[in-house]
Amino acid sequence: MMITTHLLHPENVVIEEVERPIPKKHEVLIRVHNIGICGSDIHAYYGRHPYIHLPIIQGHEFSGEIAELGSGVEDISIGERVTAVPMLHCRQCENCKRGDYNHCSQLRFIGCQVTGAMAEYVVIPEDKIVLLPEEVDYEIGALIEPLAIGVHAVRIGSLQKGNKVVVLGAGTIGLMTMMAARAMGALAIVQTDLLDKRLSLARELGSDVICNATSKRWEGVMERAFGSEGADIIFECVGASKLIQEAIQFAPRGCRIVVIGVFSESVPINIGYIQDHELEVRGVAGYTIRDFESVIRLIVEKKIKTEHLRKVITHRFPLKKIDEAYKHIEQNQPSVLKVMLEVC
Repeated sequence: MMITTHLLHPENVVIEEVERPIPKKHEVLIRVHNIGICGSDIHAYYGRHPYIHLPIIQGHEFSGEIAELGSGVEDISIGERVTAVPMLHCRQCENCKRGDYNHCSQLRFIGCQVTGAMAEYVVIPEDKIVLLPEEVDYEIGALIEPLAIGVHAVRIGSLQKGNKVVVLGAGTIGLMTMMAARAMGALAIVQTDLLDKRLSLARELGSDVICNATSKRWEGVMERAFGSEGADIIFECVGASKLIQEAIQFAPRGCRIVVIGVFSESVPINIGYIQDHELEVRGVAGYTIRDFESVIRLIVEKKIKTEHLRKVITHRFPLKKIDEAYKHIEQNQPSVLKVMLEVC
């Protein structure tokens, strides 16, 4: 038997005791230790997510240890510490065959469209397993997934050593993107947000210049920091119409704009301006296992410090207090970044 959390209706999570799942061929059973609460989890909890339908067991940012192996599993042992890429895909389309399964038209996320990890145990396909080295404990292991988004975004943005970067937003993904950009060669980083507390943390974790966009125009700060040539890459990490419009309007000629923030509505943009200034606008859709592997390599090489990652965790709750965790997030948004659920 095991304890699991079941989001039956908006704001209604039921703690249940159910049979422990049995891994099938080429699957493994993971005993979950830590789960991070993502923005998509929060939207689903309040019934606001367009692609997550209830009931569902949530949880896609997690770590744990291998508890049982299905038949045919090789190169994985019981007791190994792991995280996992929470994507299920068709494996047949050309995108999947190339390894770009984040582009699969049948893509499903563990914890979003299929059973997730907010439970004592979860079953995962063996080829989604990522082993954790000794430098990465369970708590940091549960941060590999959001950090992989930042690493993937930096890769999509074709960042080169010595590039100048603007990161719009200093929430969890903005901070992860900033740390990834720094670790992967950015020369200088300007970061914006509306909250001074988040900006102070951004400065502590590696941003060179911070800008509270409620009191200063970020494009002016960018120009003063980088000179007339401006930024090489702008990362939009909020999903705000005004910000992406500003990013296009104030981007220097030839700039790359990488869109990470999730937009719930269409945004009118000036295509003529993009063409005339030869801007490159690229979207970010998740990650692949190579991004997870890159994250771990950057941590092992100390290009991203575990003590910096741990500062992004602002609150911790036991799994059985998941409702309390969600309510705390809703009531204390300015002071909350990553909330971590602890199972064992």
